[in-house]
Amino acid sequence: MVDVRGQFVRGDKARERLAARPKSPKIICVNPKDETVRKNIKHPRGIAFRPTGSIEWPDDKFTKRRLRDGTVTLAKDEIPPAKT
Repeated sequence: MVDVRGQFVRGDKARERLAARPKSPKIICVNPKDETVRKNIKHPRGIAFRPTGSIEWPDDKFTKRRLRDGTVTLAKDEIPPAKT
C-alpha cells in the first residue's frame, strides 16, 4: 500500500515478501524398499529412516524421485502425525 506521498506504508514490503515465499510441502509417509535403503538413504533435510516402520518425508522433488525410481514406497496405511 502506498500513502499519499507515494511511499510504502511500513510493513507492506515484508508482508509481500512473506506472501511470495513458497509454502512448505505436505508431509507423506514412506517405506524403504529394503534394509540397504533404510541404512544408506536419507532425505537431504537430514531425515533418516527409523530402525523399523515408515518415516515422514516432505512431498518434494527428492521424495517424488525416490517414489518414481522405486527406492521408497508410499505407506498408505499410516497417517502422518499432526503438527502442533
